[in-house]
Amino acid sequence: MKKLLLLLSILPNLCIYILLVFMFSACEQNIPEQKKDLLFVLPHFRAEQVDSLPRPYKAIICDVNRDGKPDIVGLATEPTALFWYENPSWDRHLITGETVNNIDAAPYDIDGDSYPDLALASNFRLQETDRTGMIHWLRNPGEKEGPWETFHIASSPMAHRLVWADTDGDGKKELFNAPIVGPGDQPPRYDIPVKTMKCVIPGDPEKKWPAQVVDHELTLLHGIMATDWDDDGREDLLTASQEGISLIRHPGAGVWERKVLIPCVHNSNARSGASEIAVGELNGRRFLATIEPWHGNELVVYFQGGPERDTWERHVVDDQLTDGHALAVEDLNYDGNDEIVAGYRQGDRSLFWYTQPEEGNWHKFPVEMGGMGSSSVDLADMDADGHTDIVAAGTNNNSIKWYRQVPYTELTGSWEAGRNLVVMEKGIHQVGFYSPGGKHIKSVRVGNHPHEMVISEDGRFAYVTDNGTMRYSEPAEGGKTISVINLETMEKTGQYELDPFRRPHAISIDYASGLLAVGVENPDRQLLMESSTGKILDHWDTRGKTPHMNSISEGAEWIYASNTQSGTIAAIRVATGETTLIEVGENPQGSALNPEGSKLFVSCRDHIAVIDTEILEVIDRIKPGALRCAVTPDGKTLVTASRWNGVGFIDVATHHMDDHIQLPFQPFSLTLSRDGKWAFTSAEPEEIAYIISVTERKVAFKFKTITGSRPDPFYDIDLQRK
Repeated sequence: MKKLLLLLSILPNLCIYILLVFMFSACEQNIPEQKKDLLFVLPHFRAEQVDSLPRPYKAIICDVNRDGKPDIVGLATEPTALFWYENPSWDRHLITGETVNNIDAAPYDIDGDSYPDLALASNFRLQETDRTGMIHWLRNPGEKEGPWETFHIASSPMAHRLVWADTDGDGKKELFNAPIVGPGDQPPRYDIPVKTMKCVIPGDPEKKWPAQVVDHELTLLHGIMATDWDDDGREDLLTASQEGISLIRHPGAGVWERKVLIPCVHNSNARSGASEIAVGELNGRRFLATIEPWHGNELVVYFQGGPERDTWERHVVDDQLTDGHALAVEDLNYDGNDEIVAGYRQGDRSLFWYTQPEEGNWHKFPVEMGGMGSSSVDLADMDADGHTDIVAAGTNNNSIKWYRQVPYTELTGSWEAGRNLVVMEKGIHQVGFYSPGGKHIKSVRVGNHPHEMVISEDGRFAYVTDNGTMRYSEPAEGGKTISVINLETMEKTGQYELDPFRRPHAISIDYASGLLAVGVENPDRQLLMESSTGKILDHWDTRGKTPHMNSISEGAEWIYASNTQSGTIAAIRVATGETTLIEVGENPQGSALNPEGSKLFVSCRDHIAVIDTEILEVIDRIKPGALRCAVTPDGKTLVTASRWNGVGFIDVATHHMDDHIQLPFQPFSLTLSRDGKWAFTSAEPEEIAYIISVTERKVAFKFKTITGSRPDPFYDIDLQRK
């Protein structure tokens, strides 16, 4: 551990993205020497389109032309397609157009010329279970151009999955074919057993291959993989089927054995068993990752335990998948523990990665939200930068994508705004001032537990809500003032009395009129005030509980109050006081209007609700949820403090998440600089403030606030705004 700390001390720039919770659980000897400069970096991925292939089903990583760069094989079932894409140009090359309804491919050097060939399963339609599936192998032409020669190996009803494995330990792999259902099988039960076959490469691979049945009892067999399960030098097969997770192995003398490791948990007419299977290791314990049930909604991890190592602890990591279909396991950040990548084809069609930094708690991070209905995923270092990347096929997004793991040096930049920062230090009842380099200059005492603040149009004053409690859920009478801070002199210059209203929290400012919208939580009311005098001009019942945050439209025509404990937005027409309640979902907090005022984005626990302000109705929900959000001045991007421990960037027009920056801790606040180039967010319990480059979409700088500060929102101080 001392060596590890010394390594980190000579790499100070690495500290911005060090995930401390990983540091003390990793063992130095488990990390390859060449990876030590990448220790404990939280992975971040950026998408690159490889091809817009109609309904691709598989994306397989393979160095097709043997130039040392991993290429991609792309396969589609309907319409049928089989291509390979050359790294790094991603030029498309035809493999074959002779087969129909391709369903799986597996690369291996079949003819011994050192170029990887392909085994291919085709003629597949789940709706026609009496179809005869076809298995071919296709010869890689090497340096030649043009389609690959195609050779028929075998026929197999409903051939669905292919895997190469050396099950007898002779150094040569055999091809295993796993049909999905038995011939003539019908939904919903799919209870006719399948024949799992082994095909052996003959002396002349152009001739028909000898085949052997290795199992004939599994039903609805969807997943299969090869692994040396018992470390005896022979690979075994793990399957995911209607029976659960099974182990098939070849102990010798022509005998094949199958053992159910984990019996089926789900068993219904609609969905049963398990769908995918992968093996990993975490803190020295082997685990199995599955998607359950078939095409299911759960990502499940089983840890092996017990004195005989034949018992398994079941943990549901995520139950929000919709038609789960993609699964892979690998150590993404080189901490000695494996992470999980999983995706699904329906619903919001997304791809995630999962890690367990502390015992028992899995954390979920998006690779892409809404843009990848992933039917398959494969992992490899595609650009030789030392980082594991992700390649996925999106059946319902018509895309094959490479998700490049962005190196740490590209994720961090320079904070060059040259402006001081004003930080809400709600834990110690202060507003703090910090230099651009994060050095504490001074703090100013305000009311107890200040929570939110806004900056005047000329940038010279901050208005601070003195809430009086640390959390909205705490029962207390609360404070009754708004503190006024002169940002030029760094002094408190006054306060506005709100009595009889208490617990002010939400605050927004309309630059056109200079009016403040202030939400108070005792009683639950929405106030309209003059920013220059503090005079309360009007107030309204929000018709909900805890108006925690708000937004005010240009010209102060509308105020939108988030009733955090009621799940509603109170849309208040200022001129008449008419209030419309809009159901948005659990725990609405921050909100943001686009520049035209036509859309209001509301950050809720599980999603961001999009409200059409003309009709005052929710028109869309964007995942994941968030705590705060803000729209850039050009109206193009919604920036969020997302619930997935990071900062999200959402296209305002399409509602699609374009990017997501991972942070080691959950950000609580989110504000923007006036020019929209910088986003400011803080991890409150850890007392870390982050400055994000919105244009480059990366962390530019971070700093620690003073002890006990529990920072919430903060801004840059720009005294040249007018």
